[in-house]
Amino acid sequence: MGWLFGYSSRRLLIEHLTRPYTTAELTQKCLARYCSGNNLWVVFEQCRKDREPTRFIGLFLMRNSKDGWGYKDLSESMGPYEVTCPLSFLAMAPPANPEWRESVRAYHRRVRQKLKVGDSIRLTNGQFYTVVETAPLVGSDAQGVRWRIPRRMLTLPDEASPVL
Repeated sequence: MGWLFGYSSRRLLIEHLTRPYTTAELTQKCLARYCSGNNLWVVFEQCRKDREPTRFIGLFLMRNSKDGWGYKDLSESMGPYEVTCPLSFLAMAPPANPEWRESVRAYHRRVRQKLKVGDSIRLTNGQFYTVVETAPLVGSDAQGVRWRIPRRMLTLPDEASPVL
C-alpha cells in the first residue's frame, strides 16, 4: 500500500477523506473523526445493497511533501502500529483486531495515570526517574538531571519490574 498525494492543504485532504461516498453498490459515511498529529482516525459505516450496514475503524496517515498533502489508509484489521485512537471509537465498531485494541487501551492507561511529585516512574526504555513536576511531566534521573518526559513513554505500575 502506497501513499497518495496531490491535495493543496491538510484541511482539504481531511474533507476529502471524510466526505460521504456513494456508488450504485455502496454508500459510506463517516460517523466520527479525530486528528492526533497527522493521524486521522475515523469510524466509517458502509452499506452495501442487500446487506446489513457494517462499521469499521480506519486510520489515515497524513504527510506533507513537495507534491502537496497525501495519505496512506489503514484499517483496524491491518493492525496499525499507531495506538492514539480514541477509546470511544472502540465502542462504535465491532472488533477486527483484539490485540491492537488492547494496545490502544494500554496506551490510554499509561498517558492518563495519575502522578504526583516524588513518585518513582519507569519508562518504556527501562530507565527510572523521580517526578519533580507534573505539568509538564518532568523527571529527575539518578544524577539529578531533569528531563521532560512524554507520557506515552511511561510504563504502568504493574509493568514495572522491581529495582535491583
